[in-house]
Amino acid sequence: MSKSSAANLKFRIENLANYPQFIPVVAKWLYDEWGYRREGASLETSIERVSQRCNLHGVPVIWIAISATGVPIATISIVEKEDPTDEPGPWVSSLYTVYVARGRGCGGALLSHLEEYAAAKGCARLLLTAATPDFYAKRGWQETGRIKGGEPIMQKRIS
Repeated sequence: MSKSSAANLKFRIENLANYPQFIPVVAKWLYDEWGYRREGASLETSIERVSQRCNLHGVPVIWIAISATGVPIATISIVEKEDPTDEPGPWVSSLYTVYVARGRGCGGALLSHLEEYAAAKGCARLLLTAATPDFYAKRGWQETGRIKGGEPIMQKRIS
């Protein structure tokens, strides 16, 4: 468990597998944010995708940031591929922070947590598609020159 705070926001990072009661909450966030991109997407398929990422070891894994009041406020995943046509990863997927917690350190803390996890598992490089490339560039990510879904693909060497 990691602890962090920024701008008076206290939270801890936990594996979602240990908090299955939050799976529908996280699935709704992701469906509302990106579900329109997937043909045949529904809240039910989003719940299934999130559930498949609930592993304690290996990849895929999904983490959540939980506020000091016990409410989930952000999430991030690591997956082998986001889509079947993706190049081999692993890929950072579904970094999402609830609106009231944005800009207060959750996203950066989750990303750092994921990078540390991937490095410990022997990953040399991570990939992601970036709706906010500046957020990732400030954290050492570089654009690859490729585009996916209208967003740049970025990478980071982690070992």
